[in-house]
Amino acid sequence: MFFPPLEDLLPELQQSAWLAALAGTLEVEAIKSVRGKRGKRYQVVLPVELERFEPDQELSRLVHDGVDEFIDVRVRQAPAEPVKAAWREPLSELELKAAVEEVARAYPSGARPSFDEEVLPALKARLRRSDLPRQVARDALKNYAPQLKGHRGYRSTKSPS
Repeated sequence: MFFPPLEDLLPELQQSAWLAALAGTLEVEAIKSVRGKRGKRYQVVLPVELERFEPDQELSRLVHDGVDEFIDVRVRQAPAEPVKAAWREPLSELELKAAVEEVARAYPSGARPSFDEEVLPALKARLRRSDLPRQVARDALKNYAPQLKGHRGYRSTKSPS
């Protein structure tokens, strides 16, 4: 079996790759403009945008009317599914307030429990949310049970056992 030289196949391969990029099968990333600001970052070039450009495959650029619009173009297989953003159901303020007040009732007046070792785990358990953000818990403690907040420079007191 005889294969033609790569130089003979290259224009056809480049043309089919360009058509696949226009169809959205391939994802195109590039740096916007030649004289971009510092910290040049790659951005995805959408197939709709690609229609205005011509590829300069020797220099890895996208050109519009003879002017370089994107440089350092790279192409890869498009993801099968779009990446989903992390999502969690929001907590209602009433649930959060009830949980914080319930945790606060477990401590005597003047107690300063450790936030990381006692308060945060107790809130997570009461709300049945292992993904409760620390800042949400801190803000709830500040708003609904400020008496449990520690003071800078003081050690926390032990929880009631």
